[in-house]
Amino acid sequence: MNIKNGLLTLGLLMFFVGSSFAQSDTLAELYKSYIELYNNNQAMTKQLEELNASVLTVDKKVGEINELEGRVTNLKNDLNTNLERVNRLTQNDVFTKKTRLETQKAKIVKTASFVSYSINSFNAIDQAFAQTDYMTDISSLNNPNNEELGFSLSDEIERMLEDIIIKDNKKFNGKNAKKFLEIATNVVKDPFVSAFTSSVPGLSAIEGVLGLVTNVVVKEDNVTVDDYKAFKKEMEKFINHYNGLAKAENNLTSNLGNLEMRLEALRTVMNNYVLERVRAVHPEADLTGMDLNQIVATYYKPLDLNLNIESIFEEYQENGTLNYTAALADDRLAYPFYAINQAQFIKQELEALNNEYISSYRNFHRSIKKVLIESKALAKDNDAAVDKKIMDLDEKLERLVATFEKSVAIVNVRTSLNEIPTF
Repeated sequence: MNIKNGLLTLGLLMFFVGSSFAQSDTLAELYKSYIELYNNNQAMTKQLEELNASVLTVDKKVGEINELEGRVTNLKNDLNTNLERVNRLTQNDVFTKKTRLETQKAKIVKTASFVSYSINSFNAIDQAFAQTDYMTDISSLNNPNNEELGFSLSDEIERMLEDIIIKDNKKFNGKNAKKFLEIATNVVKDPFVSAFTSSVPGLSAIEGVLGLVTNVVVKEDNVTVDDYKAFKKEMEKFINHYNGLAKAENNLTSNLGNLEMRLEALRTVMNNYVLERVRAVHPEADLTGMDLNQIVATYYKPLDLNLNIESIFEEYQENGTLNYTAALADDRLAYPFYAINQAQFIKQELEALNNEYISSYRNFHRSIKKVLIESKALAKDNDAAVDKKIMDLDEKLERLVATFEKSVAIVNVRTSLNEIPTF
């Protein structure tokens, strides 16, 4: 467009300054020259536009070529990447098999550690069902001669017999009153009589004395039915006390009995679990007549098991290289997926037994404390003896719980289970 404008301007200039040309130049010739210049300008403009179009086309082609070169470069990169992946896959196949074999070994050895800790927990819980210092102390409260709560049942029975039944009658029941008291005292203190009348010595003593008094009421004119009722009413305070102790102990015994049954059921599960694991690694083992502890000590200790697995690996060494594929196919190194679930179940049951055992004793302790607090009405020393006894039992319960938890060591079971690979 700039060329066109320039030619037009030149034509006009020539028109206005026409007087400068020779006389032979006419207006027609000038116009003709202008037309020719205009046409030439149009042709040149078209050529210029075509040239511009060609330049754009070339630029486009160059862009397409550059894009194609980029695609080729990307293709080369992708090809190189894929080649690298193929190489890695080839190497990873070896590494994966190696990892799998190492994982199988870890599972077997760590499971042995879990089994060891679990058996320790089993044995600790089993031993805990035996009598404890705490329970011995509780049982002593059932003794009619026990004075730890500020009273002695033997002394109280003797006092009530003298005040309500004998009433200073020297020839009581046709005999010496002192002799009658000796017989009654012997009934209270005789463990042979207590064993056949009640599991709680205090209650058996009361039952024995009430039987004696009943016979006296029938035979002795000076002892009335009202006397018997008064005596029995006084005895009811002690009956309630010893009944409270007996009820608490019976509940504890029942709860512990249920836990023992669950422990035995879980022990069966544990036995089967260990037998399956041991027979997998030691198919040659003769386990006949061996108990669980013997089997584990002989065939399933973590350190020995680790060495045993290493010896299995040696069987698959070829020119200094371990044949991972062949080793992984060995049944002795197999580890079923459900073995982890079984171990988790054992751990959960051991935790439950651990917690419920402690809970049973804490509930029992609360019941005993309630009975002791109510027994303050029977004490003669302003409750001091009862409070002292409660504090003593509190301390012994906490020692019992601490010793139990330390022996069972359920945290070791949890930790050893978590160390077993789950993949």
